[in-house]
Amino acid sequence: MGRILLMLVALLLAGIPLVGYLWETLNAVLALHFEPRRLLISVPVLLALMMILLLVARTVQRLDPSHPPTERGT
Repeated sequence: MGRILLMLVALLLAGIPLVGYLWETLNAVLALHFEPRRLLISVPVLLALMMILLLVARTVQRLDPSHPPTERGT
């Protein structure tokens, strides 16, 4: 349980700034204020957030005893 809690704290510390940046970018785009530099920065930020979420999801699934291990490639 401690490992999951530590993972969630790390997710919050890393994820909140990333989500905040993407939220502000989305607000600017929806307000029709296009800043090419901001949009270019948003692509790696989005990829980083997706990688962090995927890592957390895999870790939680691996720690859950009710889910049997899945085979890769199927």
